[in-house]
Amino acid sequence: MSTRQKLTLILSGLFFTFLVVMVLIITFNFRDFGIKSAEKRAMLTAEVVKSGLTAHMVNDMMDKRSYFIEQIENIDNISSLWIARAPSVIKQFGDGFSSEIARDEIDKRVLRSGKIEKEMTETATKSTMRMTITFIATEFGDINYLKCHSAQTGDVLGAVSMTICVRCV
Repeated sequence: MSTRQKLTLILSGLFFTFLVVMVLIITFNFRDFGIKSAEKRAMLTAEVVKSGLTAHMVNDMMDKRSYFIEQIENIDNISSLWIARAPSVIKQFGDGFSSEIARDEIDKRVLRSGKIEKEMTETATKSTMRMTITFIATEFGDINYLKCHSAQTGDVLGAVSMTICVRCV
């Protein structure tokens, strides 16, 4: 084998290796971008739910909140959405609708800890993210939650859980 053939073989091997590495990096970054995008959508959706529920509360329309939640759930890429009331809210206002309960251990942990939790489920054709985001009592800004809720600043009032499609075919 001549030097030229050896050099061509070595360079071809290097280019092929670089190509494989680049494809892997691009694939990982694309997946990471999808996950981060889903997290941002979940946070934005939770803020919309929080603001909408607050508006319902301020306008004394809490009995009509189920329609609002159903409309949010109809947004593209949101597979399911539900509210979990904290025990202090249940004690003060009652159980609420049957859809406003902690459905699983993730909801219960988030209500206890006050920390956001997320869980990815991936198959060959579909990736979904379950994200549970807390509503924390505050007395700052335009709305003072402590006027309506028997809670202290920083107490968990509830959580919104949703399943978002990250990659669905």
